[in-house]
Parts: sequence; C-alpha cells; structure tokens
Amino acid sequence: MVEKRSVMFMLRRIKFKTLLIMLACLLVMFIWYIQRSPRERRRVSFRKMRIRQPGDEIPPMKFQTPSPKERKNMYAKALRKLPRPLGLHPDVALVPSLPPPDFKLPLRDCVVLPHQPRKNVTICIYKIKDDVWVSGNLKVEKLWEETLVLEMDQALKSNPDLMLVDLGANLGEYTLWAAALGHRALAVEMVLENVRMLQTSLMLSGLSQLVTIVNNALYSDHRTLQVNFMKNNMGGSRLNTSKVFEDLDLTHGVVLTKTICMDDLVPLITDRPVYLKIDIENTEHEALKCASQFFSKVNVEVVQMEWFLRSQAEMDNITSFMSHLGFHMSESATRLIKPVDIETDVFFVRKPARDV
Repeated sequence: MVEKRSVMFMLRRIKFKTLLIMLACLLVMFIWYIQRSPRERRRVSFRKMRIRQPGDEIPPMKFQTPSPKERKNMYAKALRKLPRPLGLHPDVALVPSLPPPDFKLPLRDCVVLPHQPRKNVTICIYKIKDDVWVSGNLKVEKLWEETLVLEMDQALKSNPDLMLVDLGANLGEYTLWAAALGHRALAVEMVLENVRMLQTSLMLSGLSQLVTIVNNALYSDHRTLQVNFMKNNMGGSRLNTSKVFEDLDLTHGVVLTKTICMDDLVPLITDRPVYLKIDIENTEHEALKCASQFFSKVNVEVVQMEWFLRSQAEMDNITSFMSHLGFHMSESATRLIKPVDIETDVFFVRKPARDV
C-alpha cells in the first residue's frame, strides 16, 4: 500500500513538472511573438492559408505613399530584381514597375479607379484637355470601355490562374484591374509618359509586384518609328505608319520608339493561360504578322481586339489568321456569341463554333 502511494506521488510530481515546463515554454514563445514587428507576425501566423477560389471576395489593400528615401530604395531593389530571361530579344525594353525616384508624383491627377474590384486602387490620369476620352471618363468616376473591362473581369474571375497580357496598355486601366484581382499582368506600352503614369498608379496601389512593364511598340518587325500624338486624345497615340482620323498634336516634338514582335514577349510569359487584350490603334494586323510563335507557345484562351475603323482587307486578314488558330469571333469573352454588329471591339475565343 505504501509502495502504491509513493508511486502515485511520483507520478503527480512528474505531471506537475511537465506542466510547469510547458507553461514556461508557452510564456517564452508569447514574449518572442509580441516583440516581432506586425509584418513578422504575419509571417509566423498560424492561420490556415487558402487558395483564392472564383467568386471569393477580394480583401481591401492598405498602402501608404512611400517617402522619397523609401522610393529610392524600392526602385533600386526593383532594378536589381528586374527579370531578363534567357532568349529575350535585346530590343525589348523592360522597365521597373515602379517610377524612378526623381519622377514627380502627379498626386492631384490620380483618382480612385471606378468600380474597382478591391479598395484603394488608384489610377493616374492626364488633364482632361489633353486626354478627353480616357482621362475624361475616369475623372468623373466612369470606367473607360466599362463593358469590355467587366467582360475581362468575368473571364479572370472564372480562372484564378489567368494572366493578362495588355498590348497597348495606355494608362493601365485593364492592367490595374487584373492586378487588383490578384492576377499577374504583362503591360506593353510605347509612350513613356503613359508608362510613368502606370508605374505611379501601381506604386500608389501597392500592386507593382504583380506587373511586368515593357516600353515598346508592337509591329511586324524590328525598326524605329515615330509616334504620332492626337490633339486632346493621348489615348489615341499611334505609330506614324497607322491611319490618322484626328488632328495631330505637334507640341510633343519628335518622339521615336523601337518596335518589337509579339513573338519577342514569349520569354516574359509564364506557363499560365493568357487573356490577351490588344489595342494598338489600327496596327493590330501588322503585329499579328510576327505572332505565330506567340500563339504556338502561349496558351491564349481569349483575345480582345479593337475593331474600330478597319478596312475590309485588314478585317479579312485578322479573321483568317485567328480562324486558322482555332479562334472564333464572339461578342463575349466568356462564351461564344456570334457578333451581329461590331462597333468597337471584338473577342476571339477558343470554343467550338455553335449558334447562341
């Protein structure tokens, strides 16, 4: 009986010591945790991570405008990490997705992106007198090409892996929208002022890490061409080989740009499926002349293309090229609806032809 009591006493002492050791360990872990910064706390958080599913609500982003010193450090880091994949053509002008430290932030000309998919997304715009259409709409809280942006929105939400390739990014409305949804984007824009606007918008919105920017024009080969600017319409800037339907703005002087092929972009695109938006002011038919490798190596699911003021020959060439690749013309980005009356843009989707 005495032996049994002594054994029970020993067991109780062992349990008590074990409990004390466990409590001491928990106390040490708690003290270590509360001494970490908020960012480090998030890194060691024990919350279960979950892959975003279609239809999930996008949480708002919190981002403060960085100080000049922070901007300088961020830009230097971005330059060091700027990807230059093997096989990338030397004419491809990769630029950081952050503005240079000496670029003055046009804060008074940056507005909230209308109908944004998540809070705190900012887009920088021109004065309305310089860009009456795109900036003019954004200034009064209207999306430019709202119907088309929302079509892209539905396509991106239906496939969380979809990547946007934005050819003719302009101020970056489509690119910002895709990045705000958490999708990666490749933005190609020939006008340096537009690139600076997009870089600033990405920085203010905290979305730079999701976007790659190329400062080139797209054409049928590699050459140097002049950029034509339109009066009151920065969004209508085009190569001097493209048709002009408006008055030229000669105040910009002579601005030259190097052209590249769509095929040159292949090393910059991951193995993700692609939503391709191409709006390069009546030069789409030229860009497609050197895009065979692009479409053979990249999994393009949807093509959104400007169809405004085209000649019949241009339309026939584009339609024949896309049909040969298995694309069908549609009025929707997510399902095949045969177009009846095309006014501005058209979609090409990889789906069996059928009447809707």
